Order: sequence, then C-alpha cells, then structure tokens
Amino acid sequence: MKPIIVDRIVHPDGQTIYESTPQVVRKTASKLVMDELMAMFQRVVESGTGTSARIEGWNVAGKTGTAQKYIDGAYSKTKFISSFVGFFPADNPRILCVVVLDEPELGYHWGGVGAARVFREIMVRIVNADDAILVHKPPEQRIHPDIFQANQTPRPIRLMANAVVDNRELADGRVQVPNVRGKSLRDAVVVLRKARLKPKIQGSGRVIWQSPAPGRVVKANSICSIGLK
Repeated sequence: MKPIIVDRIVHPDGQTIYESTPQVVRKTASKLVMDELMAMFQRVVESGTGTSARIEGWNVAGKTGTAQKYIDGAYSKTKFISSFVGFFPADNPRILCVVVLDEPELGYHWGGVGAARVFREIMVRIVNADDAILVHKPPEQRIHPDIFQANQTPRPIRLMANAVVDNRELADGRVQVPNVRGKSLRDAVVVLRKARLKPKIQGSGRVIWQSPAPGRVVKANSICSIGLK
C-alpha cells in the first residue's frame, strides 16, 4: 500500500477539504507464499519459540525476536531488545500487535519469554473489551483478565449454546472443524467423529476450549484437542 501521511484535512468550519484513499502499489508475494508464511507463523505460537503467546482454542500467529544491543562498537551480552509481533485471529486477522521490550531483565530478554507473554495478555483484554473480535467463540464465553495468568488455560465465566458450523467434507479430503464449545464430552466426541476428526481430551465436564478453532479447514482424521471443566 502507498504510505499515507495525511489522513484528512478538515476546515475549521467542519468541512472536509481533503481525504486520502488507499492505493495499492504492488503485491509483495503470491497468495501461495503468504499461506505458507501464515502456517509457519502459526507453528511459532503453537509449538515454537512463541508458545507464551498461545491461547488455547484460538488461532494466534506471530514471530519472536531477540537482539543484542550494539554498544561501544560491540554487541552487548547483557543488554537486549526483545520483541514479538503477532496477529489475531490467524485465519481471519483483525488485530496486529507489536510488543518491544527495551533492555528487559536477563532471563526475560528472549522474545518468546517476555514480549510474547505481554502480547498474550493484551489479546485477552482486547477480546473481552470488543465483542466484534469474538469471531470464534460464543458471544458470552468470555475470559476475565483478572483470572487469567500466563501458562494457564483461560477460565470462561459463562457458557452458552454453540453456533452451528457446517462440518461437510471438502472435495480435497479436508474437513471443516465444528464448534463443540459448551457441549458435554459425549456430545463433543460424537460431533468430532462425525466430522472425521480424532478427539484428544483434557479434563472433564463441558468443553471450554478447542483447538483447532471452529471453522478451520484441516485434513480429515486430524486431531482436535478439547479441554473440559
């Protein structure tokens, strides 16, 4: 996109004199390349250096960064800049967030330890403040920031009936993940097996999170993890 410096110019009487419009200059890469990068960034959060940014049952993608500061002609071994850039939800990006920590305490100077954790807490607060972001959860299945701590499974305050997801099998042997949040273990297993997915169960009670999230397209016979409480 062509960079925009002035968004609009408004006359003191309130009349808009000028308003910029988005202008596409070129495409930086093909959709195939971007899809491959998207999958890589999701793996960073799911099983790579950015697991501290992961929220069970939600699709988060991102990249960690750890850089030594250049001081007096040499790279410092004690002063760092750590970062995490992520977007959310990964399969339908709505928010991009960059967290940069300048000279964090040693031990927390890795991007995946400090910055990724801050990103995660920011995302939790945002999804609780704006219902429009809750594209993969029932509107009242909320995570309260006061009961959320790093490395803990979010505890929803209330559950409600799940929206129906069309779990038809696609032509290329892939399937769409159904929504089983709020269901009993028995009902969730039935729905997942019907959708040609293998359930991986944690806990007991009713389903409070699932991964992959509802609506994701995955290979048939893939594992779908569900957490119950």
